[in-house]
Amino acid sequence: MRSVIERARERLRTGAGSAVTGWRGIPTAAGEPGRAPERRHGHGRGHGRGPAPQIAAPRGVRLAALLTLIGLAGATLWGLLALWPDGAELARSAERSNYIAEGASFERGELLRLQEGCAVPGQDGAGAPGAGSSEAPSGPDAGAGTASEPGAAGSPEAECLTAGVGLLTGPDSGRYVQLQLRGPLAAAGLRTGDHLELLAVPSLPPAVQDGQGSDAGPGGASGSGSEAGHAAGSSEPARSYSATGVFRGWALALGAALFAAVVVAVGRWRGLLALAALGVAAWVLLAFVLPALLTGGPGLLIGVVGSSAIMFATLYFVHGPSLRTTAALLGTLCGILLMAAISLAAVSMTRLSGIGDEAGSVLAGAAGQIDFRGLLSCAIIIAGLGVLNDVTITQASAVWELHAAAPALSRREVYARAMRIGRDHIASTVYTVFFAYAGAALSVLILLTLYQRPLLSLLTHEDIATEIVRTLCGSVGLVLAVPITTALATLFLPRAEEAAPRWTDPGPAATGAEPSDSERESRGRREPAMRTPDQAGSDGRASEPG
Repeated sequence: MRSVIERARERLRTGAGSAVTGWRGIPTAAGEPGRAPERRHGHGRGHGRGPAPQIAAPRGVRLAALLTLIGLAGATLWGLLALWPDGAELARSAERSNYIAEGASFERGELLRLQEGCAVPGQDGAGAPGAGSSEAPSGPDAGAGTASEPGAAGSPEAECLTAGVGLLTGPDSGRYVQLQLRGPLAAAGLRTGDHLELLAVPSLPPAVQDGQGSDAGPGGASGSGSEAGHAAGSSEPARSYSATGVFRGWALALGAALFAAVVVAVGRWRGLLALAALGVAAWVLLAFVLPALLTGGPGLLIGVVGSSAIMFATLYFVHGPSLRTTAALLGTLCGILLMAAISLAAVSMTRLSGIGDEAGSVLAGAAGQIDFRGLLSCAIIIAGLGVLNDVTITQASAVWELHAAAPALSRREVYARAMRIGRDHIASTVYTVFFAYAGAALSVLILLTLYQRPLLSLLTHEDIATEIVRTLCGSVGLVLAVPITTALATLFLPRAEEAAPRWTDPGPAATGAEPSDSERESRGRREPAMRTPDQAGSDGRASEPG
């Protein structure tokens, strides 16, 4: 008897046959006693060996997906060509805006001296007329600030600082000017050594303005005021400087470097690809979306085409060409179209103008040719693009992993289980979208709470209504994208009978050899082990390995 058992074990160790029945009737792969064979898919690799399990989708489904993608890619390419902004028209739009005075330039200066308070023009220590201010970039009123300006005492709006700035760039590099800083700049926590962004506007010398010949007026060529560049015997006009902001290049570069390092350290190669895809998305926005909007193009179509182009370029680039990526891309494109349709209806029903905030008002005065309602719809689509992509990729991956874990499940069962995952994702994503928009509009929310108005009246104010519409449109679009993406992904799965594992035991018939007496005896001793526990217990003895 012992020799029979040893021969059976030896047969398992040497891997006789491609598959045999192991202990307790469990099918085992050759050479791996007691383990089930690795499930292999159509491409000949097990799902446990690779970045993602592969699925042999039905041929008809693959062909339909390919034709659909070709059609959508062609439509996106046609939209890019049709809506691509004309360079000449873009230049004319910039000229019509008149946002910056002719001959003006942006320069940089270093903060050398900073003191509290601003003297009234005409008194001792006052800057020259036209002293710089953070509120008005140019014009005769720039920098003319007194205590009579709006704003309660002690508020950031009423705070004023006198700054001595050394010019670092431009024709007046090396000169010293004195500026007055108000509003955001005065409350920014500036320190000596910080760099400021300056707007330089050509202006006539004060003596010429007053008609007094070449005698320098107050704040002339001494360099103590906001005007510089005029000296005795020089034909070069003076330049009036005003502070427009803080130069944050180094701080932003440090933050970007930290972000990139963390993404690459954690995500490795996939993180590096994501950063490259982010650059592609930024290029599409800067080269196509913004110029097309500025020239007065249809904002809704620009948003759909630009978002689709970004998704085509980034998804396959980051996640690779696969059926899973294709399912996620199709779901994302469906979500983009849904958000476009919902935003169009919502903007129309709520009568939003797209000029609800201060930036919109300034833009309307500088570039009135912009389609502001279309701009709002475009903003809604682009704002929800990142979260939408996250949802679709997650759902496609969930379908793939569920099928890999249980290949015998039907498409309906996989869809039901994937939707349970999707519902949890929906709950957290809706919160994400809401808090993102609430955080962006926090200043507006605080401002509106100061108004003595009913709650419903506050909610219908255009500033708040715009954020509500953005939140609702983005949330509805991404929620609907979950079942759509899940259904599309399950279509790529093979049917349950095709995916079910087929265990094979070639036995003697496969080799053409008759089983020996010892093999018959060994096989007969293994038969009771395949009974159910109830059957084993009915005859009073436990099942044992052969």
